[in-house]
Amino acid sequence: MTAARKKITAGSLAYNGIKEMLFSYAIKPGEKVNEAEITAYFGVSRTPVREALNRLTVEQLLEFAPDLGFFRPAISEREIFNLYELRVILETEAMRLSVARAEDADIAGMLELWRGRIAGREAMSRRQLIEEDEAFHEQLAGLGGNDQLVAALKGVNARIHFIRWSPHETEEAYLANFAKHMDLLRILQTRDEAATVAALRAIIERRREDLLATLKEGVACLYIK
Repeated sequence: MTAARKKITAGSLAYNGIKEMLFSYAIKPGEKVNEAEITAYFGVSRTPVREALNRLTVEQLLEFAPDLGFFRPAISEREIFNLYELRVILETEAMRLSVARAEDADIAGMLELWRGRIAGREAMSRRQLIEEDEAFHEQLAGLGGNDQLVAALKGVNARIHFIRWSPHETEEAYLANFAKHMDLLRILQTRDEAATVAALRAIIERRREDLLATLKEGVACLYIK
């Protein structure tokens, strides 16, 4: 039991640690992953590190080539566009389900929750702003009651997450987005499917365009294919 617990702990440490290195750009796009350095840094054996790298490859946050080993792929404008296009498809379908299935009390609960988020948003770190934004969209999708759809959205968000951590992405963009979340929830309360889907689509597509523009203008453009 003790050995199994240690293995799980080491695996979790390696996985979460490497993932954080990707999100924080400690491992830059196009850069090879140095397994020996990571093993020494986290103080774990090579096995959990290799398991973590394989898992991140399955999640498409890393790639593997026989002659290079594991590496972080360069950011592609086409990839960003495709991921956000997929996100629009998933979230708008989830929204249609939410309009039809969500309980009034659940929508009201999200409104109350986001009033608190807006009140405290100025004190949030950049990490918290990003995580709260993702959590909002996943919770909103969950109102439709389709767990598999939510799981698919979480997978897309995991791949977008490290792009959103671009060094030049601003906190102001996330602060402004919080108010749009409130507006979207109020439209959802009307049960107007067309208006709700249109509002959601506008939020996602605007974020995509802002992000692409930011990446092109900032330091991160060095890593875009």
